Amino acid sequence: MINETKKFIQKNLKVSSIRGDVVVVGGGIPGVCAAISAARQGANVCLIEKDGQLGGRHTQNFRFPFDQEFPTSFPNGRESGLLDEICLEVSRRNQERSHLGLSRVLYDLVKNEKRILLLFNHNLTEAIMNTDENLIKSLLFTNHDLKDSKLAKGKYFIDCTESSQVSRLVNALEPLAKQTSNDKQTPEFESERDNASIIITLKKGPEDTTFEPPAWIPLKWEENSILAKLEIMESLNRSIEGDHLVEWKGPISKSMISSSALAWCVWDYLKNRSSISRILGPFFVENISEYPISKDFHRGKSLKDLSLKNIMSGAVFQDSIAVARIPIPGKETLTFSSRGKISLPHPFEIPLQSLISQKVSNLFWIGDNILSPSDESIFLGHTPTLAQMGCAGGVSTALLAKSESSYKHASFYKKVRSALTRTNQQVGITFITDFKNKAKDAKT
Repeated sequence: MINETKKFIQKNLKVSSIRGDVVVVGGGIPGVCAAISAARQGANVCLIEKDGQLGGRHTQNFRFPFDQEFPTSFPNGRESGLLDEICLEVSRRNQERSHLGLSRVLYDLVKNEKRILLLFNHNLTEAIMNTDENLIKSLLFTNHDLKDSKLAKGKYFIDCTESSQVSRLVNALEPLAKQTSNDKQTPEFESERDNASIIITLKKGPEDTTFEPPAWIPLKWEENSILAKLEIMESLNRSIEGDHLVEWKGPISKSMISSSALAWCVWDYLKNRSSISRILGPFFVENISEYPISKDFHRGKSLKDLSLKNIMSGAVFQDSIAVARIPIPGKETLTFSSRGKISLPHPFEIPLQSLISQKVSNLFWIGDNILSPSDESIFLGHTPTLAQMGCAGGVSTALLAKSESSYKHASFYKKVRSALTRTNQQVGITFITDFKNKAKDAKT
């Protein structure tokens, strides 16, 4: 099927080239941060998004919240660096507090950067590799309307997609090993989707209505995790009308689960069999996330994987470029819900080398690929953390594109950390001093 698609593109579509020092794939918050950070360091950037809006899981099509609700054991009430700038702009210019307003502000911020070429509605279809040097030469993107294709050429590529599309296409990912009861590891999980998360929006109508579930739904809500059941009931207890996080963790009869299947599964239970079915009489499902977000069971090998031991011990890294404040999940916890997760007494550092693929030398990635493949339970789906990683990836690739520096040298780490510090990004648990900052010596 893939070969047939390639043949169709080569035969029928006009292919034009676009060039940049850095090619960022994925227009979510991490991708926007990566593109802006690279452009402000002097790099020419191509930012390519498969949909028609910026914001990723926070767009109108998905409606996930910007941050997660979980307690932290340390004071960090404000984001640092470029993300703080974005949050201030969104707060000032998105007065309606809507997902569409967020996408609008992100678009304005990107368009104001002269060095960014923004491309919407283009799907990644092929990667052209230099196999001798383990490099990506270019990526081929096809327009949704199949009118044309773009061949994006760059020195460095940053994978900011939700499902690690670039990393998959260049075969930089491997199946995670699953720990069994006898401490032996099996090569992969039985199901690629034993977890899934969506947002449903409920609205109150003028009169009571009934709901007849479709026959094709492969799931029964009663088979779901008890934590997922508690989560939706508590959400409804706060307010029935509005957005609700719906998560699935359990057996799935098919390898894939759609947003519609999960939404109608929970709605069938709530409307027809739950203890609050009478209260829900006039309510109906107004909106469903375009597709479910789930924890991936494939992961790439970084130059320096971040392990659970590093996180729990608060390990300090010479090349640390960001700090994260996510809680630690257990085997039974859900992907986005904080229920049952353990809050650490400290933030933890993220090393720069964890953002760089070991297999493909000019590929940077943002997300779970920075983690050790042996720690399958951890999920870094926390937007503020991903945004800081995106900033670090953007700054690093821009500096590398301008010079022949090696990202394995301590001098390069210092350049990256210094550049990020000047944007007010906290790069480590302890703050570093910027000796070029004259403002601290100012007198009034």
